[in-house]
Amino acid sequence: MRIVTKRSLDGSVEASKVGFQVALGLILADLVVIAMHIVQWATHFAPRGFSLGDDRGFGERFQYAKLLALVALLALLHRRQQWPIHAALVLVFGYLLVDDALMIHERLGEHLAERYALSPAFGLRAVDFGELIVSAVAGSVLLAQLGLAYWFGGSEERVVGRNFIGLLLLLAFCGVGFDMLHIMLRAFDSTMEILEDGGEMIAVSLMVAYAASLHHGGSTNVEERHREWAATEVGA
Repeated sequence: MRIVTKRSLDGSVEASKVGFQVALGLILADLVVIAMHIVQWATHFAPRGFSLGDDRGFGERFQYAKLLALVALLALLHRRQQWPIHAALVLVFGYLLVDDALMIHERLGEHLAERYALSPAFGLRAVDFGELIVSAVAGSVLLAQLGLAYWFGGSEERVVGRNFIGLLLLLAFCGVGFDMLHIMLRAFDSTMEILEDGGEMIAVSLMVAYAASLHHGGSTNVEERHREWAATEVGA
């Protein structure tokens, strides 16, 4: 029993190391992209795509890659452990990936603003209110299924759920909060883009790192169970 406990502790430490290494690597890459944005803003001579605000720029493509990796890691975790929380998170981040790539909330928001003649207010445009409506509806559905998975999950699932929900709040604060503030202020464009897009990038990097640590920890636990079963069979 002591050997199993030590192995479990060692596995947890190793998983934490993996998470830290992934987080460090991804955040350093994020900082490089942010530095490219600053160069673009300061010199105006850098090629298009350096700015965080450029559609299909370096930052946006890197964010797609991270979201895709996050969805893949969570899908692998669900396949191994069959936890509903992983399936719920796959839907959440799968939607975010598709929404970013296809600009769903922007297009639907514009349609709603025109269809229902939304009025600007509080420094926000009509299309901004349309985008907020789309994001609120989609967010409500996704959070509802995430909440159900959390409610019916075990204690370990709930820990995973709470950690991801905290990171999702950070993502929403950067992506929605700073975006709306930027529109209302109509100033500090470069700084607000760093806070909004740069903040989103770092939040997603932390999510990928956390998912990587869970994946590594799960692999360690599977190997540990195999060793236990093998020892049991030999003892028998």
